[in-house]
Amino acid sequence: EVAHAAGSSRSFTIQVTPQAGSPATLVNNASVLGGGDPLCPSASNPDCSAQVTTKVATPTLTLTKADNGFSVVNGAGAAYTLTVRNTSASVDTVGAITVRDTLPAGVTAVAGTYGNWVCTVNGQALSCTSSASIAHGASDTITLPVTVTAAAVPSGSTSASLVNNASVGGGGDPFNGGTPPEP
Repeated sequence: EVAHAAGSSRSFTIQVTPQAGSPATLVNNASVLGGGDPLCPSASNPDCSAQVTTKVATPTLTLTKADNGFSVVNGAGAAYTLTVRNTSASVDTVGAITVRDTLPAGVTAVAGTYGNWVCTVNGQALSCTSSASIAHGASDTITLPVTVTAAAVPSGSTSASLVNNASVGGGGDPFNGGTPPEP
């Protein structure tokens, strides 16, 4: 027990480390009770408690996708390039990052390792995962070879434009709880 002179104060610091997936803002409440102070037996007295709100810097992932201009059914060399960028100004990614992609009908991919990414395929559903950290302001790329089959071209047509969506999540980015949404 430490006695304090009237009007004196004591300070101490507790270091905390936010975990991956923490919200972008943390609120901490502290209160003091007892010590013979008749005004502070209750934390509801505003002089007996304090609150601090701290912004937590987190990784911020974005995803861009491009094709290499493939245009021939069953032609060699077709590929999608998916680029995951960490746009955070100060925080590298932590933990697994997942890219989800629903390939258009008539486009097939093969499961495999592409750079830092391990990709699995289940029908048209593609999932690529990497545990490699992406530095703040940097990016990592998946170059995914694909095959465009005749099923990509509607019956009776001689050409088609394919629409393809993908999503990214994880790596400490708190958006969507770190889970990539359905593409």
